[in-house]
Amino acid sequence: MVKRVAVASGSKPQEMSGKKKRSKERSSEPARGQAVPVTDPRRRLIRSALWLCISVCLAAGLFLYIGSARRLPPGFPDRPKLEQLTPLLRQLVQRADSDARTHPNSAEALGGLALAYHANQFFPRAKQAYVLAARLDPNDYRWSYGQALLAEDRAEYQDFVELLERTLQLQNYLPAYQKLAEHYFKRDDLQKSTNLYSRLLELEPSSLPAVVGLARVSAKQGNWLSVIQRLEPLTKQYPRVRVIHQLLSDAYQAVGRSVQASENRRILGQSNLVLLSAVKDPLRDQMDDLCYLPTPLLKLAYSAESAGNYERMLELSRRAVGVDPGDADAQHFLARAIILAHGIGSDAISEAMSHRDEALRLRADYPDPLIMLGQALIDRNGFKFAIIQLEMLLISQPEQAEAHNALGIALTGEGRIAEATAHLREAIRLKPEYAEAHNNLGNLLFRQRNWKEAQAHYLRALELKPGYAEANYNLGNAYAEEGKMESASVYFLSALQLNPDHAQAHNGLGVVLLQQGKTQQAIAHFADAVKFAPDFAQAQYNWGLAVARKGKLEEACLHFSEALRIKPGYQQAEESLRLVRTQQNKGIAGVMKSHRP
Repeated sequence: MVKRVAVASGSKPQEMSGKKKRSKERSSEPARGQAVPVTDPRRRLIRSALWLCISVCLAAGLFLYIGSARRLPPGFPDRPKLEQLTPLLRQLVQRADSDARTHPNSAEALGGLALAYHANQFFPRAKQAYVLAARLDPNDYRWSYGQALLAEDRAEYQDFVELLERTLQLQNYLPAYQKLAEHYFKRDDLQKSTNLYSRLLELEPSSLPAVVGLARVSAKQGNWLSVIQRLEPLTKQYPRVRVIHQLLSDAYQAVGRSVQASENRRILGQSNLVLLSAVKDPLRDQMDDLCYLPTPLLKLAYSAESAGNYERMLELSRRAVGVDPGDADAQHFLARAIILAHGIGSDAISEAMSHRDEALRLRADYPDPLIMLGQALIDRNGFKFAIIQLEMLLISQPEQAEAHNALGIALTGEGRIAEATAHLREAIRLKPEYAEAHNNLGNLLFRQRNWKEAQAHYLRALELKPGYAEANYNLGNAYAEEGKMESASVYFLSALQLNPDHAQAHNGLGVVLLQQGKTQQAIAHFADAVKFAPDFAQAQYNWGLAVARKGKLEEACLHFSEALRIKPGYQQAEESLRLVRTQQNKGIAGVMKSHRP
């Protein structure tokens, strides 16, 4: 059989026998193990170009890497082992470290790296980065102050003082003044402490920490009149700051003013007192925003909750859960934060309950968070949801007095009075000294018009907790309902001494004074009630009654109208407004009745 094959271009086909062709093919095959030569010049060229490109890229990368490493300043912190970090913290460290390596001559980049390391307790690396940032920009106070905070966190107090003093040479940074003043106060260097607090007050005349700091110095020196002079004017503006009442209590006692000392001691028994806030510290706030460790985050979230900043509490709690989803405390905290920040809408409840369930899966035998979640739901009027949480808890832990008390409150909110009463009585049986449960049971009995037993429980609450403003107010109400106005006024006044911005107590006392014919004094208390609770419809209504008795009918109309704006359909306000408008020339106040909440 004859076959044809093509040869070089231009040649004619030749015939070849089968034997010769097989021999030709065998001779053209390479020996085993021998490389096949590239016969196409274009392919050789492409392959050479490809290898050249790869070589150039590798060389360039190596050059850039070596050049970058050489550009890093001495003392640049090594990066921690990323695989040992949580994902969010790993991202933060990678980002800050990459920025600093890319811009090794930037104080801002090195300072940012220092803050990231400091916030997450990589203290030695933070110190290295702070030092480099301060070296690059020695006039930027932030890097000296950051090092001072780091020294404080590490209890290196000699460095702490030196760095704060260096900070103040560069900038009048108010938090540095406060920290340094407190440091000298603790070490009894009262003159230096006084100088620094005075300078802080000079720079910020409204600084409460500076005034309180100077009062503390005076107290330590035994200058009690100075303490009273500095703090007495602040009690109305800051009625719930604990340290003010503590210092005043000591000062009044020292100068023989035992009545005022006793009043301040009673105030100190309140549960709603707050700590003195520090001077606002933007650099510390920036550092807190970079924290991705669960325990510090939950401490920050708790501080935000105490300050009533629920959105901040929510943001910090979410970050804590993101950092460590297996932390039961973080899951519970987030559930409560969602309710406090977003209320009891269906989405908020669904999300909060999912975090509660995860927390219980992680740690089932921990009652306190469920009680706190129940209280958060009560605070947002989510009584049905609170009842579910608390009943679930009591199935497994029926001896929890706090849970019975909270459930009693929630059931009261749902109008289930008999059940609420039973749970509050059980709370008192389990814990007879439980002042809050006595007060809450008194409220239920008050609603049932059982004045005598209600008064007995309010009095017991005050025996257990003398500085209990709510129990004083409630007892005043109970006496007023019985027509015992003198006794009522005593307890309303006690409530106001303990809590000067208690709007309901101002309104209650105003009603008593109005019924006693002390109209002008009553007006003052109604005005205070509205000042502290602008949407207090009953106080507006009572204010209208009082000014009507003074013959100021146009002003009375304004207050009745405002009460109706706040509370549409308020029947007494509608009737009084109609009477005033139709009978402005007749004495009408006598046909209207004042109201307590």
